[in-house]
Amino acid sequence: AAPLVNMRTIAHPVVLRTNLVGIAYSVCIFGGLIAITLIAQQREGDGFGLGATAAGLILVPHGVGVIAGGRLAIRLRAFGQRRTLLIGQAVMLVGIGLLVPLYDVRAVLYVVAGVTGVGLGLALAATTNLVVAAVPPGEVATATAITTIVRNIGGAVGAQVLIALFTLRLIPGTDAFASSGLTIGIGFLAVAGVAGLALAWVVPRDGARPGPVSQPTR
Repeated sequence: AAPLVNMRTIAHPVVLRTNLVGIAYSVCIFGGLIAITLIAQQREGDGFGLGATAAGLILVPHGVGVIAGGRLAIRLRAFGQRRTLLIGQAVMLVGIGLLVPLYDVRAVLYVVAGVTGVGLGLALAATTNLVVAAVPPGEVATATAITTIVRNIGGAVGAQVLIALFTLRLIPGTDAFASSGLTIGIGFLAVAGVAGLALAWVVPRDGARPGPVSQPTR
């Protein structure tokens, strides 16, 4: 009997390497969104003491940025999907890079949310297009589903590791994150962003759609 998922599709060089990039940028971006909301709501130390609604509004530029990045990706088609992915990764890294030294400046949180949104919009479009172009039509649904799953895994890992790093350093007598803990956690996100950019360099260049992927035998 044929397996539910063709492992040769997952192991395809474009699919595999693109998914590795997706894990890295999901760790970086979704961890970053968690960081922004936690800092915005923290009342002691470097936090701003905002309520849940006000903290959530800081993420509005991120949603707008994702839409803008997706539209921009259409205009960058002539440069190729791999280059679009590299540009998206670089933009995301710039956004997280701003957060590392300036997380205690409220206006910067809005800027970071918007910039990372643009980068994410570019990366999402590019990774999907790269995967769709790399596999035969009969494997597109499987390949794109796997891509979505690995991004979700990356986001979950990024959020959990970030919170664990934040809690390494607390303000004495409180449960608030100390400056050193915030720096360590956001630094981890920046490292993930650098890893994503490095991995994007090894994604194979855009190519023609291949023939059918053979099914493994029993």
